[in-house]
Amino acid sequence: MAGRDAIIYINTTDIDPPSSNNEKYATSATRSSRQSPGSPDTVCSPLIHPSQRRPLSISEDYEDRLTPTGKALYKVLENPVLRYCIYILPVGAILAIPLILFATKYSDVTAEGMSLAGLFAYIEIMWVSLWMAKLVAAAVPALFQAFCGIISTGIRKYAKVLRAVEIPMSIFIWTLMALCWFPIVHHFDDVFYHRERQSIQWIINLNKVIRASIGSSAIVLGEKILMQLISANYHSQQFRDKIKDIKATVRAIDLLYESSLRQIPDRSEETLDEDYDIHDTTNVQHLLKENAADRSTRRIFMNLHYFGQKLVSALGYMASDLTGSQILRPTATHAIVDAALERKAGAEALARRIFICLTAEGRKAICPNVLAEVFGFGSEKEAAWIFAQLDRDGNGSVSMDEMVMLVTSISRQRKDIWKSASNIRDAIRTLDRVLSVIVLAVVIMVYTSFFSSFVVENLKTIITLASASAFSFGQTVGEFNASCIQVFVKHPFDVGDRINMKDQEFEVVRISLLYTVFRRIDTDGVVQVSNSVLSTLFIDNISRSKAMKERYQFSVDPGTEFKALELLRIELEEFVRAPENSRDYQSDIDIQLLSLGDMKQLDLRIEIRHKSNWADDRLKIYRRSKFMCALLSAMRKVPIHGPDGGGPEQGTIDAPNYTVPLDRDTAAAIRAEWDLKKESKKSQREVPIPDRGDTVSSGLEILPSLMRGFQYEQEGAISGTAAYLRHGRRQFDDRSSSRLSLRPGQQRPMSWLSQ
Repeated sequence: MAGRDAIIYINTTDIDPPSSNNEKYATSATRSSRQSPGSPDTVCSPLIHPSQRRPLSISEDYEDRLTPTGKALYKVLENPVLRYCIYILPVGAILAIPLILFATKYSDVTAEGMSLAGLFAYIEIMWVSLWMAKLVAAAVPALFQAFCGIISTGIRKYAKVLRAVEIPMSIFIWTLMALCWFPIVHHFDDVFYHRERQSIQWIINLNKVIRASIGSSAIVLGEKILMQLISANYHSQQFRDKIKDIKATVRAIDLLYESSLRQIPDRSEETLDEDYDIHDTTNVQHLLKENAADRSTRRIFMNLHYFGQKLVSALGYMASDLTGSQILRPTATHAIVDAALERKAGAEALARRIFICLTAEGRKAICPNVLAEVFGFGSEKEAAWIFAQLDRDGNGSVSMDEMVMLVTSISRQRKDIWKSASNIRDAIRTLDRVLSVIVLAVVIMVYTSFFSSFVVENLKTIITLASASAFSFGQTVGEFNASCIQVFVKHPFDVGDRINMKDQEFEVVRISLLYTVFRRIDTDGVVQVSNSVLSTLFIDNISRSKAMKERYQFSVDPGTEFKALELLRIELEEFVRAPENSRDYQSDIDIQLLSLGDMKQLDLRIEIRHKSNWADDRLKIYRRSKFMCALLSAMRKVPIHGPDGGGPEQGTIDAPNYTVPLDRDTAAAIRAEWDLKKESKKSQREVPIPDRGDTVSSGLEILPSLMRGFQYEQEGAISGTAAYLRHGRRQFDDRSSSRLSLRPGQQRPMSWLSQ
């Protein structure tokens, strides 16, 4: 690829946003805080003794420089003279045996009149020339960087490209040397060769092979350089700034964790749970934390883990003495931080431990003077640099949730970069395979053209047939070209990015050469889209955006005055500038009047600016919901009504009904009194409600007695009219009078209606 520093190879787990339960850790370090001598107003946790401090170096690399023993071993193993002697001499001695034999004892043995001593001398020289070509190819990047760097420092990075194609370049240089040393073949019979050169077929064929190899190796070298240029340009554009920022932040976390260990030792009671999660690389402690009722079981497993860590550390220290690398020491600060960042629980515990050790009595945030006190006199610039790495939104302080969110985001970014680099590496390999097939076909054509006159004579016909057959797979070639441009040239997203396409939200899961896999945010469904199709779409990358703003549009009453809008803006500015909200929103609020809406309403737009992008969906929903509630409360407070107007004020003569808020106990007492009155009214009804069991109620049993009597009168009038028509007026009067003599609640016989 483009070098070892082009990609960070890290394997981490998915990180969720920090929970609000972390707030309980904000003051959990109060038991371990103490005031520093000579400082009556201490604002930080216990200071490090000056004798225990070491010089703070921001540019210090993760791997220490080699020790003298390691340097000596490295020089022995990396000595090119010794290494090349081991490679060249044994094989050269074996190849010298036939050369000596054909030059002395078997000098009369010939092939078509030519002595074989020249051939084996040529083979011996070509074996040595192979390693000479290797040395020349290894020196080309250094020479390129030295001379071309004088013209422009920006092209020095392409020395890595030349270093990556060292083997194809060595083969190309070797073929050139083979052509230069070819006269050695006929050196022993030079006179005979010049006289019979047209009839010595094996020398002619050997010359053709060498010339064809020069062209073929040049084609292969060009293809490999093209692949490396694509890789170098891609990684320098996409990952260079991200990797640099992540390395700086991880370095700051290393220094903070080291200082926290000096203030509160490892496995102390104040940070026992955090230390368990930090060192729990196998996730066993996390399971025990959920299942065990006390800490005894966890402590036993943790002690076993520490014992194994110390045992491995003994071997690590021995290896570190030879190589000078801290990575081999599992108890080194960076090794612990690197292992903790690979897990969600470890990253959150690391952030909590650092925050606990850096906060003092009653403090809920880390401020710059805390770091200045912790790192001591003379490290003000370094402390300011570390605080700048922590305070990404410029609030002037860092809370517990912000610390946890920062560390977990670094862990997630490391994983996303590793995934994206791995996917692009696979895509480059796929492109390399496709081009290698094309190069192989071209190489076959080159060799065939040197050995077959038919191919040379009919080359135009072959090219015409190949062009004609291209129409059958022209669409595939077009899709392939569009996909390559989309992935390597445009590259609108990386793995883990939040994007919007066609008013839908997606998260990038995998990037391949011909397709990309997304995850839908609304349904968690997996979507696979061709890269050629993506090249024609408008893509909004949320993760690459800086601090984003949001707009809310709504309509209000046309009678709203400008003064009310100004009061609304003031209320919203007070909300976003409050200490509990200043970490989420910027202090500017814009209110715009868009239109009059046919003189029936006023269309308003409120614009608010967040302090980060919307890549974190949970954080976005939380901030949006909080602001919308504040917006509704502010509009009611001003007040500002909807398009239909607010109506008269409650409690006035136009709206005498009004609502009074009650506490829970008073509301329960009033409800109980209401239920009691309801039951008493039900028992005083004149008409009892019959017990119908599980039958469906007709609704008549809940009517008052007056309504029931009115219903009887209506039914009697209808039935009486029918009886009058059948039996005459007199009979109707008798029955009607008997009906009217019924007392309330007395049941009328059903036979009366049937007459």
